[in-house]
Amino acid sequence: LRCVFLHGVGEVNTSPPTPTDTDSYWGGSRKLSGFLGEACNSTSFVHQDSTTRAWDDAELQAAYCDAVVGAGGDLSASVDDALVVSHSMGNLIFADALRKGTCKLGPSSRWISLAAPWRGSKAAIFIEKLCLNATIFEAPLRWIAKEMNYCTTAPNGTHSINAAYVSLRPDNPALASGELAEYAAAHVAAAQCGDSAYGLTSIYSLALESLAAVVGYGESNDGMVPISSCQIGGKNYSGNYSSNY
Repeated sequence: LRCVFLHGVGEVNTSPPTPTDTDSYWGGSRKLSGFLGEACNSTSFVHQDSTTRAWDDAELQAAYCDAVVGAGGDLSASVDDALVVSHSMGNLIFADALRKGTCKLGPSSRWISLAAPWRGSKAAIFIEKLCLNATIFEAPLRWIAKEMNYCTTAPNGTHSINAAYVSLRPDNPALASGELAEYAAAHVAAAQCGDSAYGLTSIYSLALESLAAVVGYGESNDGMVPISSCQIGGKNYSGNYSSNY
């Protein structure tokens, strides 16, 4: 079994996939190997700019497919004996690539979805305001804006939101239509959503809790993605980690 990890929004560097979690996006290879045990014969971690490119960027989708197929693989052939784990916007990138036929999973492969914004997030609307005038917001929000690369600065000094976050707005027609959510319902083997913005104590806890407070989701969320956007229709979600959903 080959395990492939597809990161989400906010990464800035593009480089070939690596067999280890070199950026510690997933917690670092040492910690991750403790969870995976001997489940994976090999691992591959994608590294792509998911900040200046939207989730529907064709080049980005092709790069994710290349990582899933493997070096020298045939994109037109079904990928067998693979476990694909996608996080955040990585779910949208991969789902749209599969839907368009850029690559395809065979019956012996499984796709696990983590914290997917299938219907977008109100956070993207707030982030735009934050980028335009970050100085009026609290320090935790300014910190996470920098940490997650929310904003970009033009040569003339003006600030704006990066393209990836623009594409995550809930009023994006491609997300509002629900097509990707429906595709996921038919193809995802297991999924996980977060219902606590603070979550497990980490350097992100306070910032995500602050973000959730100012965004005002009006429902459970993980700080960036509300439950209604993350959950796949027709599945029975449980609070137990051993559940497929």
